[in-house]
Amino acid sequence: SRAQIAKILDNVFNGDGEVVWDKTAPVWPSGSMMTASGITWSRVTLNWTPATDNERVTVYKITYNDVSDKVKYADTDRTAIITGLTPDKLFTFTVYARDAAGNWSTSGPSVQARTLAIEKITVTAISAIIGEARAGEVLTAGALTPVNATVSYQWMISDLTAGTYAAIAGATNKTYTPAEADTGRYLKVSATGTGEYVGTVTSEATLPVAVSHAVLDTIAAIAAINNATTDNQMKLAIETYATILGLNLTDYNGLIDEGPVYEALFTPIFTDKAGIKTAFDAAVANQKAAEAD
Repeated sequence: SRAQIAKILDNVFNGDGEVVWDKTAPVWPSGSMMTASGITWSRVTLNWTPATDNERVTVYKITYNDVSDKVKYADTDRTAIITGLTPDKLFTFTVYARDAAGNWSTSGPSVQARTLAIEKITVTAISAIIGEARAGEVLTAGALTPVNATVSYQWMISDLTAGTYAAIAGATNKTYTPAEADTGRYLKVSATGTGEYVGTVTSEATLPVAVSHAVLDTIAAIAAINNATTDNQMKLAIETYATILGLNLTDYNGLIDEGPVYEALFTPIFTDKAGIKTAFDAAVANQKAAEAD
């Protein structure tokens, strides 16, 4: 049958297309050896003397173990570069030979080689934090020494410039944006080497974190309303700070007489913008209704 013929042909020929009557595997002459050179923390170059065969050697393979068993194939120039090795580990490399008929040698020369340990580089300094210490403003960790060091960051906070600094949860990026709750407190950032780098360095403290520009604007807006003593001053305060105070001026601008609105805002002493908005909205609604009658 065709299946039987195919099986016979498969038994007769190997992957090289040569007739398989050769059953003799390659052998290694006395004194055969393997050498390792060019060793780094992740690679090694291997060379070996040739195996012999009654026909010819066509390929070599190198076996070794790095977490799992590995195989590297090489041609007849008898050199192989093994990469991706674990640093500071002793390896045993063994080479085997195969002939054209697919016969593999049962043994081969070996060599032991230890990869180098990764030389750790110490992070020695971090410069001052970059940016204004103000709520809502982005701060950036300063430059490192060495400049190309890989590190992890941790931002820290303290009530006193020379006090004990506590890690800020989740603040582990190169940048940090202070929150309003950080106002009046001091910040530092530490950098700890990773990968080939070791050591921890900590920056100098910032100035006390200032309130955000948004808060300053709100304070100014409230003060402008509270300090207005004339209609013109109140009109200017309303129109200047409407966006900050959240005031909708559509109905206000449609009034014939805004005086009653100003009167409603003269008397109270406001402590937040919500109170101003409530009083303003009520006064505008009352005046709009009065003018509609």
